[in-house]
This record gives sequence, structure tokens and C-alpha cells, in this order.
Amino acid sequence: MDMNGRIVLGIVLWALAAPLFAMGQGKTVPSDSCTVKIDLPGVESGQILLSGNNVLEIRPDTLPFEQQRVELKLPIRDTVFCFVKVVAPELGATTAYGKALYPKLDLLLVPGDVARVSAKVERGKPARLTYLQGDPCFRDFIRLNYELLEPEEWEFKQLEIDSTIAGGSIYNNDDVLIQNSVAQNRKLIKFAKANPDSYQAELELWKSFIYLDANDVEEVFEKMPPALQNNEYGKRLKAELEKGRQARIGAMAPDFTKKQLDGKLFRLSQHRGKYVLLDFWGSWCGSCRASHPHLKELYEKYKDDVVFVGVGCERNKDLEKAWKIWEKAIQEDGMTWTQVFNNEPGNKCDLSEIYNLHMFPTKILIDPEGKIAARLIGTHMPIDEPLKEIIGY
Repeated sequence: MDMNGRIVLGIVLWALAAPLFAMGQGKTVPSDSCTVKIDLPGVESGQILLSGNNVLEIRPDTLPFEQQRVELKLPIRDTVFCFVKVVAPELGATTAYGKALYPKLDLLLVPGDVARVSAKVERGKPARLTYLQGDPCFRDFIRLNYELLEPEEWEFKQLEIDSTIAGGSIYNNDDVLIQNSVAQNRKLIKFAKANPDSYQAELELWKSFIYLDANDVEEVFEKMPPALQNNEYGKRLKAELEKGRQARIGAMAPDFTKKQLDGKLFRLSQHRGKYVLLDFWGSWCGSCRASHPHLKELYEKYKDDVVFVGVGCERNKDLEKAWKIWEKAIQEDGMTWTQVFNNEPGNKCDLSEIYNLHMFPTKILIDPEGKIAARLIGTHMPIDEPLKEIIGY
């Protein structure tokens, strides 16, 4: 799964989260509406374009506003996302396709809430929201999505607007996506550690769990009040923490023996004393194979200090056919380092399960003592920096 896949996943998780979200707040008599007041200093009048996911009750609508203020009264039964565009002549930026681009606000609506924010909106710039009033979930949503953004996140928002105006897409720039993702994770962990009683932090930890250090998540979880630990998301976090305990950073890497491309057996524990980099990939995984050219560069740089091991995970249940497909992909991608075949009859030793993989590619760095030193998930978490930091060059 690549960065776009992660974004889609986030949207889906929000959709699934909506009914549980209101339950998590312990509301005994759910309200069927929400009021949101938006101060728009400097924008005298205009229109609000309201949108959301139909599954989550918000229907598209156009509402006029004046006197630098908007008040929305919306019928909702569960906590939902709401997207608001502020349309005014002085705010429209013309894109390369001749369309107008207006500032957009992302909001979280909580049943029964009366929320208020101040929104600074300018032509061609990302909106900046300040929390003024509302439910703790609404407050923490504004804090995490606006008030506490890291510099890289603001840079990403601006580049996203700039690329849209120019007729391009920021999602083609891997470096920017990586910087933004790393900053998001850093901000979330910092916020969660400072606010372990935040339901919003708990939800975000669950949504982003596979990209985070499980040790950081467990540190937060242990400080959460019982109400959070025992709600639906608390139970899910606890289950994930337990499931992956044997393969988290700091744990001894589970030993295994697998057949190599040349037919010989590879045993992980025989390589103690050196760093070992496990690269979990498959011939079917476009993101995996797109990462191989750069991995070849890293191999040439670190091959004297790191044992590179590709772990082929094929989807074809016919082992003979799976082997041939895997072998062909290795040749096509020009990978000259050790390659082992994960597939076995009945999956009796499935390394993707043993190492608690959630997506491909995943890279796991093991130190000379046999402990897991780093887990890098997908293409948005490159191995370069961990290698440089841990090995020293």
C-alpha cells in the first residue's frame, strides 16, 4: 500500500469510526443535531459550500453568510466529518484549468455539540483554525489538524494548494509525502503522550497504529483512563499491542529457516554479529518493486556491514508456480543479495504472520545482538535514515 492507499484507508476508518465515536463519549441521550459557529475575520460575506460523505449523513449544500460569521445547524446522529469551502471573490485562486480554488476547512461534528472556531482564510493559502468552544473531541481534532501542525505539515498543505493551482498533484512527490507522514506521526505521539485521556488521541493512535512504534503506543495506552482502555478502540489497541509484541522494536527477532533462491537454507540466527535487513516483498506488489532500484544503491553502500535479505511473499497457492514467478521477478529487478522464499505448504512458517506485517513493502532492521532495531512500513518510511543513524554513515 502506498501513500494514496493510506489516505483512502484513513477515510474508510473514519467512516467505520463514526458510530463508535459518539458511544465512546458516554452520551446517554444522543442528540440529533450539531451547531458549528465559524468566525471569518476579514471576510465580510460570501457562501459556504458544505460537503461530506453521504453515508455519514452530511449532504452537499450552499449557504450564504455575512458579517464575517457562519452558523451551521446540522442534523446528525453520529460524529462525522464535514468539509467546508469558503467562497468569496477575494478568496478564489484560478487553477491551470480555469477553475476557482477556495479555502477549505475540515471539521468534526459531534452530536449535541455547540462548537466554535476562528478561521483565518486567504487566497492560495491553507486555512488556519483556532479552537474557541466545543466538545473535547472537536477541540482535540482542531488541535491535531491545525493548531499543533509541524512545519513539514504546513509546508505540505501549501504545496498541495500550489500544485493544484498549477494543474499538478503533490502526491507524485515522494520526498514531500515522506516528510509529511513522518511529521504527522511525530506530532501524534507527542500529543498522545501529553494527553493520554484524549479520546481523539486514542482514535488517531488506532488509525495510525501500523506506522507507529508500538512501544510509544503502549506507553500512552498504559496511562489512559479505564474508560478509554476498555472502550472499542482501547480493546483494539490492546489486541494489536499483544499480537505484535514478539516483533516490535527492541524485541529479539524471531528466528527462522527458509530456502534461498539457490536452494540452500538461510537461518537468521547464523548471522549474529552483523546487522540484517529483512525486506518483505512480493512480485505482485508494485510499490515493493518500485523500491528495489534504491534498495540496490543501499546494498552497494552497506553490504560490508549489513546482510540484506529479501523475503518473497507470493500469492499463488501453487508453490511451484509461485517459485517461478518469484524467481523471474528477482531476475527482472536485478537483486543480487540473499533472497528467501516465504511460501510453504500450509503456511507452517509464515514470516508475514510471525513478524506481524500489515502491508508491503515492510523492512525490518535487526542489530548484531539479534534485536529488532527498526520497522519501516510501506514506501513512505524509507530505510535510509535509520541505517545512517544506527550504522553511522
